Amino acid sequence: MNVTIRDWTFTHFWVRPVVKVWFDFYHKSVTYSGKEHLNWEKPIIFAASHQSAFTDALCLILPARYVNDRFIYPLVRADAFGNNKFIDWVLTSFHMMPVYRPKDKVDIKKRNQSVFKDCHYILSKNRNLLIHPEGNCFPIKKVRRFKKGLARIAFGAETVNDFDLDILIVPVGINYRKSTEARGGIHVRYGEPVSLADYEESYRQHEAAAFAELTSEVEQRVKEITVDIQLDGRYDLIEDTIRLTKNMTHNFTSHQKYSLDELKFEKEIVSKLEAVLKRGDETSEQLVQTIEQIREFLEEKKLDSSCSLAAIFSSLKLLVGGLGFVVMLPFFLYGWVNNIIPWNLIHKMADRIDDTQFINSARMAMGLLAFPVIYILQSLLVQAFSGSLFWTLGYFMSLPLSGIISLKLHEKWKEWRQQLKLKFMSVDNKNRFEELKRRLFSSLGIS
Repeated sequence: MNVTIRDWTFTHFWVRPVVKVWFDFYHKSVTYSGKEHLNWEKPIIFAASHQSAFTDALCLILPARYVNDRFIYPLVRADAFGNNKFIDWVLTSFHMMPVYRPKDKVDIKKRNQSVFKDCHYILSKNRNLLIHPEGNCFPIKKVRRFKKGLARIAFGAETVNDFDLDILIVPVGINYRKSTEARGGIHVRYGEPVSLADYEESYRQHEAAAFAELTSEVEQRVKEITVDIQLDGRYDLIEDTIRLTKNMTHNFTSHQKYSLDELKFEKEIVSKLEAVLKRGDETSEQLVQTIEQIREFLEEKKLDSSCSLAAIFSSLKLLVGGLGFVVMLPFFLYGWVNNIIPWNLIHKMADRIDDTQFINSARMAMGLLAFPVIYILQSLLVQAFSGSLFWTLGYFMSLPLSGIISLKLHEKWKEWRQQLKLKFMSVDNKNRFEELKRRLFSSLGIS
């Protein structure tokens, strides 16, 4: 596949801003930190963790600083291309390029040599690449072993340019609260860059050793800025505990943006949990038992572990909130009725996908297409029955706004209902829950 270094296209003028609005809304919050590590005056290879197919690439493409055509060219799995002309157009419009793997059943060496040459050309023109060194993506909070393709591309580009490019490899941690769900939240952390110039001497002395050394260094830096659960046998337990501990505190709740502080808190919990669980002693067993008791308590009291588990609403706030829901009920019903078809459609279509790592990306992409199409069809029906262009336009404009209001009301209702349950829980149950919380926090060293 030949890559053309293009200027601004129709996609970047119109499609990209529209996609970014939908992308930010779909994920509820997309935040960034570490931007001070980006030196746009040099060619950059972004080395990113990989949990959610095309969503990971969009996290970097959509907000990127496009100055002097500094586009980001992501390498994506080759089987994403060639299935649909429209999808191919979308992918190439966002400068995505295929990279081939053994499972693609082609001459990998020949195909990837061509792709690597394109990458060398892109870097020589002071553009940027996005590579996922893990190869495949899995919707779990774990950084897997990096492959050496990144090192081959980087050193190859410097070699054909006599090491004059001064390529920077920027590690990127793309962290999801829940990579398979909508409205979860994402935090993207840019780490300190690795300068390829530091490896020139090592490369000239022994290429294979330099590949391994660079790959290991970048992998370690990505792990440092990504929630990384390496204890496979306890993965579900650790992930549940991360969610429980966050929702039991007043500092991190699901309606807040996924911040750097929350990322650091999650990494701290993982580190402490794995340290305790690896010991396999009495303390470890007590911790597991406490977590199981918390799960049973939440199930018994019908409390939602995805909502705040800290009683933070006063009686007055609960009362005002309840009255507010009564007042807003007509608006909620209007938005729910008019948006239920596209919302259910994208979920049912995405749920048919076998590869779980594609579900969230597919749901997001389908939503971008399904909502406008359904809105137009519904508006045509209104036009047919009312015969009024004025009312039809008014109805059409109300659809996205009412959908947003309805969804936000639903999320606030879940939080309010949870707070109501916590507020009116019996004293004995409150004390029991507080004791379980104290035991968990004590085991993890959380104050």
